[in-house]
Order: sequence, then C-alpha cells, then structure tokens
Amino acid sequence: DLFTPVNRRKLSAFIPSMPLNFIHEYLLLKIHPFYYFFQGYARGLLTSQGRSVPLVVEGNDRVEVTVSRRMIKSEVIDFIARVDKAFQLSQRARITLGILVQSEGMTARQLADALELPDTSAVIPWVQPLVDAAVVSQIGRTKGTRYFIDPAILRHTEFPTHTTLSRIEPPRLQALILEDLKRHPVSAFGEIHQRIGKEIPAHQVRRQLKAMLDESHIQVKGENRWRRYWLV
Repeated sequence: DLFTPVNRRKLSAFIPSMPLNFIHEYLLLKIHPFYYFFQGYARGLLTSQGRSVPLVVEGNDRVEVTVSRRMIKSEVIDFIARVDKAFQLSQRARITLGILVQSEGMTARQLADALELPDTSAVIPWVQPLVDAAVVSQIGRTKGTRYFIDPAILRHTEFPTHTTLSRIEPPRLQALILEDLKRHPVSAFGEIHQRIGKEIPAHQVRRQLKAMLDESHIQVKGENRWRRYWLV
C-alpha cells in the first residue's frame, strides 16, 4: 500500500524499490499530491481545529506525515467554535485564528511563515477579516506589524490566559529598561533582556534601546558582545 500506519500517531507514505526513472514518475503522480495536500488543506484544517500543524518530511522514496493525536489545549477548540459562531468566519479566518490563539502574538513575517505565504502582504486577506471584526488587534507597521487576539474577546469568551509582557507597549517597555539600568548600570543587552522579561521579543527591546539612544536617555559603549548600556 502507498500509505501505511507506522503507529497511532504517524502515517507513512512510501514506494518499493524500482528503476530510478520510474521512481521519479511515481513520486510525481502519487507522492507529491499527498505531500502538498498535507502542506495545504490538512495543515489548515488541523490549525483551524486547535491542533498543532502536521510534521511533513519528504525523503527520496517516501513522505512521512506525523499528526498529533490530541489538541494542544481543549479550550482552544472551544474558543474557535465560539468565535466562529458569533462571526461566521471563513476557512482562512479560522485557520489564522487557530494559529494566533496558540501564541502570544505574531509578527506579519511570523504569521506569513506559519501560513506558508510568500510574503507579508499575502497575510492581509487571511487576517484582515479578524481585524475588522475586532477579534484580532494589531500594532506596528509593515513587516513589523504584530497581530494578537484582542483581550476583550478573550475575556468575553472566558478563554484562560496568563499575564504576559510579550505585547507590552513601547512607553512601558522603555520605562522597564530605564528602571533596570538604574539598578544595574553598564549592562549588556542580554542581561537587560533577561531581567526585564525573556518573553518580550528581542527585536522589540533592541528597537526601544535604539530609540532611547536617539533621544539621549541612555549611553552606549563598545560593539557586539562588548556593547554596554547605562543611563545618561
């Protein structure tokens, strides 16, 4: 058979030994449609149901797909169902929602990668209906745009969450950095990042450090790993 259950969590697709030129033709006709099906439709279906994405590995003579037996969190599927019932989401919107609700927020680049889209502009048709419905909020611009589930929707649906610094606003982040440098002058970037919260994306911390340098709130000396920051 082309598809063989390896265990309760994995389905393996393979072909037997045969002449090389015939293998190429067989792969083209049989294996590749299976591969792209799981990369596309099945991937979207699983994420829209609150499951992790399937792991697809393509070898010379086989394609293996591993699908998690369980949802990552049972409350995820309930959340998607409630939002879908209220807003009648499209399949694209459900897929996008399923990806975002399993994260603390994603940049446009990260979301494009998760959806396997060619660039960040291709994300807009997928996420904009959720933004228009106030299910998803966004901050930033262009590639730096960050999308996350609107806190009001999370409260309304009683989705269990925990306090996080990953979506901290720039003024609050700068205040954190200033307070940290008051207590720990002449610090490296990694030290600052570790103390104020590793869940804050590193690029956001770097951006605010640069802004604070431009505004002469802090000073810097050294390059690369020897670079150190302190208050003016």
